[in-house]
Amino acid sequence: TFLHLTQSLFPTPTVPCFSNFTAAVGTVLSPDYPEGYGNNLNCVWIIISEPGSRIHLAFNDFDLEPPYDFLTVKDGDQVMD
Repeated sequence: TFLHLTQSLFPTPTVPCFSNFTAAVGTVLSPDYPEGYGNNLNCVWIIISEPGSRIHLAFNDFDLEPPYDFLTVKDGDQVMD
């Protein structure tokens, strides 16, 4: 199973943030958390697990500034509802 999480801000990203997760448990944080994050970020977190396993996502502190911020959760190439 391959889960792809993306958080983006417009315009074109100038500060990259990227990470691969393969451990059974982990935490995804914005750069400089708990402080605010910078402008023009394009963050990608890839969670890789064994085929047939489940991935549980819990959002404990989540704040977006529409229309600039958004979160996309994918399972492979498919966007999750």
